[in-house]
Amino acid sequence: MKLIRPEVSPTRKKLTKDDIDQLIKLIDQPLQSRVCQGCTLKCSCSSSKTCLCGCSHKCKYAPMRLSVDKSLPIEHGIMPLVYEMTALNIFTLFWSCEGHNDSEGELIRQPEIWFYSELSLYARFLGAVTNALYAKGKITFYWHVSILTFSSPITAYRIHPDLIL
Repeated sequence: MKLIRPEVSPTRKKLTKDDIDQLIKLIDQPLQSRVCQGCTLKCSCSSSKTCLCGCSHKCKYAPMRLSVDKSLPIEHGIMPLVYEMTALNIFTLFWSCEGHNDSEGELIRQPEIWFYSELSLYARFLGAVTNALYAKGKITFYWHVSILTFSSPITAYRIHPDLIL
């Protein structure tokens, strides 16, 4: 069976190119401020409260500061991806899990992050980047980005590795 590819209007092609240009400008900028909003920790190089030298997913305070529920910090295993997605400043993350094993060590809950994105292009970009990293051997698993099907004014997505449970 052969399926017909839909025609893309010239207006949509231009809009997509404009979206891509905007996205490249967003991600091409160096970090302008600390990823954890409201962080006032003094850095080790100058005791500044705005210096970015210690700002990373390895900061011991980041798991708590990036969590909206202060009683549940971001789990260690998913923290690097949560941090990097937050640093891009194009997604609003609202749930994450590092994945969990049962008592025999079998995976029963895979790692995943749920997030909002105002433009579907951003979510597509995230999928393309993780696929490219997998193809280059930089990450262990192929990751999927999919739409979550619950009601919200902004489309919600889920990113998770391709693991067989």
